Amino acid sequence: MRVSLVITIAGSVTVMLTIVVVTLVVTLSPNTGGDKDYREYLLNSIDPNSINKFLRELTSKPHPAGSVRDRDLAVSIQARWEGFGLENVKLMEYDVLLSSPGVPNKFSTLDSGGNVLFESSNTQPPVDDPPPYGQDEILSFNAFSANGIVISDKVVYANYGSEEDFQLLATYNISVSDSIVVIRYGQIFRGDKVRFAEARGANGVILYSDPADVAPEGPSFTYPNSVYAPPGATQLGSLRLQGDLLTPGYPAIESAFRIPMEKADLPKIPVQPVGYHDASVLLRRVKGQVGSQQLTFKEDSTRRGGRPQGHRGAWTLVFCNWAAEEPGIIGSTEFAEQFSVSLKDRAVVYLNVDTLIGGNYSFMAMGVPMLHDIIMDMAQLVANPDKEEVKVGRPTLYDTWLARYPDDSPGGSRPLVLPFGSGSDYRAFMFSLGIPSMDMCFTVAPGEKGLPLYHTAYETYKLNTQLMDQGLLFHQASARMWGLLALEFSTRNFLPFGVVPYVDFISTAWKDFLTTYKKILTNLDVKTEYLKKSVTTLQAAGADFMSRLNDEENPEHVFLAPSVTNGYEWETFPGLRDLLREENPDRRAVQEQIAILTHHFLMAANALTFDLWQ
Repeated sequence: MRVSLVITIAGSVTVMLTIVVVTLVVTLSPNTGGDKDYREYLLNSIDPNSINKFLRELTSKPHPAGSVRDRDLAVSIQARWEGFGLENVKLMEYDVLLSSPGVPNKFSTLDSGGNVLFESSNTQPPVDDPPPYGQDEILSFNAFSANGIVISDKVVYANYGSEEDFQLLATYNISVSDSIVVIRYGQIFRGDKVRFAEARGANGVILYSDPADVAPEGPSFTYPNSVYAPPGATQLGSLRLQGDLLTPGYPAIESAFRIPMEKADLPKIPVQPVGYHDASVLLRRVKGQVGSQQLTFKEDSTRRGGRPQGHRGAWTLVFCNWAAEEPGIIGSTEFAEQFSVSLKDRAVVYLNVDTLIGGNYSFMAMGVPMLHDIIMDMAQLVANPDKEEVKVGRPTLYDTWLARYPDDSPGGSRPLVLPFGSGSDYRAFMFSLGIPSMDMCFTVAPGEKGLPLYHTAYETYKLNTQLMDQGLLFHQASARMWGLLALEFSTRNFLPFGVVPYVDFISTAWKDFLTTYKKILTNLDVKTEYLKKSVTTLQAAGADFMSRLNDEENPEHVFLAPSVTNGYEWETFPGLRDLLREENPDRRAVQEQIAILTHHFLMAANALTFDLWQ
């Protein structure tokens, strides 16, 4: 019997809604008691019981971006911060493009007569008794999936949907053109998976969480009995990570010019996420046979105005509570675009916390090399929340971090610090404005899959407080780290930037880049000696700067940018890499990129010297 596949993704409604960003500015009072007093006060005054109270309030109901509940929480946070005595607390409103499911989405398998054999679930079945409030209202969808109906008679499995996976299919003469592509979550950003499939002519994509990744102990050892994903767990999430799609490069305020919807950087094919139970039914029934798929979307657009407000300040701390991170890093991007000139001129560092606890194996940081030193210094001041680690002689965050995640690179004798890409709110600050940025979290052991319940309906208060962090000691440690770092950047006479580690990183990255692309560059007859000299000059200037300083502007990010093959990570020398990946690189374009890099490295070197001319 021939089996057909019908996938109905009905009614992804794109709506212009007001996104609220809560910001505050607080100016530190004169440091009359000294650094030690501030540090001790900060370390001793963070109360897990207070964290628990706030966490319970914030997670009591679903609050998707643009919803009434989302705004209510923003207003509540504003009032709470004002109650703490903080000044200039403001709500920043932006009119942005959002995406939400209009009606439930699903796929169906049909027999040759058109009769339904199986229908997927459009929600995630309850597993708690009673289930959390509003969990049954969370519909399965991927933000910004295309609208419309798509029917195909071919289904192709593409593993993680990376460039390498699609290239492997091509080597076996398997085309995804005019097909529905089934891809498992993991390894790279979901939007890149869809982009690669769309570029190869796919009609639609089904994304699913593979049990090998999210339920390695089997379906019986899953939430609520463990942190692993039950069969119906479905990872939701956006297919774009660049802020408001109708005002690219500009804030989505009332006066903004908006491009037409058809010109926005939106996926052109429908996409639907499912759990591994439904995916297993699909894969068992299809088994490479011909099938058909139908994906349906409706479209409805409305707008309402916002009232953006700015701020002024000299040496200040600015705390931000971003809205609409998951639909595409929207709140933070619009803020960064609106105040880009002030931020470039005045902001010295951006400290981000997104997924605070993906596991409780070790502390982990992501960030640019010039922040590595200060992160490690502060980690040595924070008490270890892991009591078993304290018993074996590792009393601080740093101790466990070093023991469990050492940097294995040549000469490495410190903990590992990971790179990052465009997966969180640091994206605009780091890669658009060039502000040194970092993110921190607690994570799983090497080789383990982090946070199996990521972006599912089971990311609950219970998961955090009973299964991952009883007593909320890991939350407390994270708050201490965050506070210490903010304190250091706000009170030191000289900003704690690691100039030498950064220029050494650039030098090492250049050597690695040449190892990969030297043959192509030679074949193109492209000159690189001036770029090589600029890297050497930058390295020497960095060392000289630190030696004269005794006891600060990094290059704009022509050097670092989110990877085009995985938006969750960065690449060094991104412009050059993009050109040299092409089948027939353009020699003049390559030479131009080399000249641009050379110019920026020399400017950075000049900024590090104490002479006007060099």
